[in-house]
Amino acid sequence: DWSSDVCSSDLTAVAPIPAEKKQPKLDERTKQSVDRALKYLKTQQNSDGSWGNTAITAFTLLAFMSNGNVPTQGTYGPEVSKGIRYLLSCARDDGYLVGSRGGNMYCHGMATLALSQAYGMTGDEEVKKVLKKAVDLIVKTQNNEGGWRYDPAPTGAVAKAAAAHARRLLQSSGKIALDDTLAAWEQAFVQAALDLTHGNLAQAARLLGLNRTTLYSRMQNYRMTPSASAHPTLEK
Repeated sequence: DWSSDVCSSDLTAVAPIPAEKKQPKLDERTKQSVDRALKYLKTQQNSDGSWGNTAITAFTLLAFMSNGNVPTQGTYGPEVSKGIRYLLSCARDDGYLVGSRGGNMYCHGMATLALSQAYGMTGDEEVKKVLKKAVDLIVKTQNNEGGWRYDPAPTGAVAKAAAAHARRLLQSSGKIALDDTLAAWEQAFVQAALDLTHGNLAQAARLLGLNRTTLYSRMQNYRMTPSASAHPTLEK
């Protein structure tokens, strides 16, 4: 159930400002324009509660909520409720908010922002559960440069780099058996992770989803070093 009570938590450190204090002073012409825009957005909502992908749905929800509409209050409360339910339904097990229409970390970020606003205004526990996983995903997928890639993990870069390494390995090896081909790909992924982390074994292991001991064992198997410049050939 949606709750009209506002509560603070680790996700919302600051309680919302009372509506009468946060509403900007709008002249009559601007208010009429906003009203017409919201009425139009209402007519564009899909039957599943969305307005498109999770980013577009999030932008639309933010427009409604910034005008005082929440699931239990306001002229467009029902539309906001359906939109938020749609975002909740798009959550993957790992917290990624993209849904069947597809998307990327941009969509995920906007959906997370909309859910954080909804949670701050309602204190709904169901929203909180999805929101926490969404925020955790953002924290976990920040790359070494401080940003985020379009994929929900920095390993997207590993895959691209690994493909280049694997091509070099396979080309230098000539015609080889399937087992050797798989080994080439594994070696390429390990080398790509080492390159991207400048030889930092802990970071490379994290990118590959391995523990450090397993990564070191793989490196020993392929006679590899953490050197970022090394591109070893396939060992026979």
